[in-house]
Amino acid sequence: MRGSCRWLTSAALLTGTAAWAQSPALPPPPAEPPIAAALPGGTVVGSHRSPTASVSVLPVADPAPPPGPAAGAPIVAPPAVNGGPVSGPVLVPEGPLVTPITTNAAAGGCTAPGGDCCGPIGAHGPVGQEIYIRSGAAFPLGNALLVRGLNTGWATTVGGRAQFFDAPGDTAWVLDLHAFYTYNNSSAQDVATVRGEPVTVRALHRSGVGLGVGRDYFLAGPGFVGGLWDANFQYGWDAGARWGAGHVDLNLITNQSIYRRHYDVFGQPFVGLNAALDIPMGGWTGLVGGRLEWNYTFSDIIPKGGSFQEIVFQLTAGVRY
Repeated sequence: MRGSCRWLTSAALLTGTAAWAQSPALPPPPAEPPIAAALPGGTVVGSHRSPTASVSVLPVADPAPPPGPAAGAPIVAPPAVNGGPVSGPVLVPEGPLVTPITTNAAAGGCTAPGGDCCGPIGAHGPVGQEIYIRSGAAFPLGNALLVRGLNTGWATTVGGRAQFFDAPGDTAWVLDLHAFYTYNNSSAQDVATVRGEPVTVRALHRSGVGLGVGRDYFLAGPGFVGGLWDANFQYGWDAGARWGAGHVDLNLITNQSIYRRHYDVFGQPFVGLNAALDIPMGGWTGLVGGRLEWNYTFSDIIPKGGSFQEIVFQLTAGVRY
């Protein structure tokens, strides 16, 4: 009995061993195809294993192309840079880049309630200002009773001028306001009767204010301040009128130790020629020049003989700012 069990056990072992030895070898598992992920710039070969469920491969979009020309905008050839063209189209706007200023157009906001008019509204040049002093000789002319005894006098003028420049700045209309004083002494021997007394003329004093309008011309460039940084030369003319009062000192024939004084008002039209050298100094301009003038004094300061002409030559110094 014990022998039979041993025989059966041995047979079972031999049978299993032979079956294992005769079974064919299993083939290797087939290779899995590589998984490719679509990425920007090409294809990337990944692992042979499939991606796990927690990992997602997403495609990445290429960068957006540059915007094209707007509809209706003309396309022109690109400009040349360093001898060669620049790639890409060039857009040309249909309207001007800067809106031109219309002459005498209302500035923005002027028409609105409470608007501020702050833009250029005219087409002319700037307005300049001058102050000046003139001084020189006054030569009386004529054959009336007063003027026959007058010597060459001295005339002094202090005033200001407004210059309304044109756009280029080489000409300007001028408005001149001034005050003046003129003195003439006398060596008259002619005897006149004033208020019933025989007298001779001793001296004549005149003072007043005047207003003139004229035109200035500039030779080397614009005459307004800051328009030129080198010396300039200006010349021009003006005409106007003066109004003032004066008095004449009279020597008494009957008493030489005293004299009489007679007052009267007068009018004086004038025409003058001006010339000056302008020396720019940045924020202001210095003026040095001269003036030649003709005027006529209408007066009854001496009854029936107080009106006369004059030629006046004066040197001028001033400042434009």
